[in-house]
Amino acid sequence: MKVKDLKPTKYNPRKISEEKLQMLGRSMDEFGDLSGIVFNRKIGSLICGHQRIKHIDGETEIIKKPHKDKYGTIAVGYIKTRKGDFLYREVEWSRKKHDLAMIASNKHGGEFIDRETREIISRYDTGDIDLTITGYQEKEIAKMMTEVKEVKPEVEFTEELFEEHNFIVLYFDNKIDWLNLLSLYPLKTVKSLDSKEGFERQGIGRVVKGTDFIDIMKSHFSKK
Repeated sequence: MKVKDLKPTKYNPRKISEEKLQMLGRSMDEFGDLSGIVFNRKIGSLICGHQRIKHIDGETEIIKKPHKDKYGTIAVGYIKTRKGDFLYREVEWSRKKHDLAMIASNKHGGEFIDRETREIISRYDTGDIDLTITGYQEKEIAKMMTEVKEVKPEVEFTEELFEEHNFIVLYFDNKIDWLNLLSLYPLKTVKSLDSKEGFERQGIGRVVKGTDFIDIMKSHFSKK
C-alpha cells in the first residue's frame, strides 16, 4: 500500500485554503511531524501533547528507540495505553525552534492565550525566519504586532466641566541631564504589564502630579 492509495473523504468538514496549505507545507519542512507527543530533550519540556498526557497514567513506560533525521529528531516510539498506542518523538531543538513549533502545533488544535502567543512571535520577529510556519498568515502576524493592550493611566483624566489638566514634557538629549533629574526626583524603572520571565520590557515613563514635583524642587533649592 502506498500514500497514493489513501483516498481523502470528500465530505471532510475541515477545509483549507491554498495559502494555508502552503503554510502547512513550510511548517512540515521545518519541524517534521508534530501530530504526536513531542518532547524536547534539550530543554526538558513538551512541545506537543500537553493535554493528551493528562489522560495517561504517569507511570506508563515510554517505548522508544534512537532515530535521527534532518529535523532534529533523536528518538521515536510510542506510549502504550488502555486508549491505544500514542506516537512519541524526541527532539533536540533550540528554545526558538521549540517555541515556534509549539505555536504551529496548536494553531488549529485548541484555544490560544493571545498574550502568550503575541509575546512568543514578537520575540522572534527578527526577519531571519518565516513566521508563517507557525500557521499564522502574514496579515495575522502584522495585526498581532500592532495590537496595543489598553493600560489604565496613573492619572485619570476627567471630562467634567471646569476641570483641566496641564502638562509640561521634559526632553533630555543627553544622559547627564537625565541622571541629574533622577537625583532630584527619583523615578523607579517599571516593567510592562505583559512582561514575563525571559521576555521583559521595562523603562521609565511616568505621569506625576505637578504639585508633588514642585514641592521636591522647592525643597532642593531651599537647601542651597
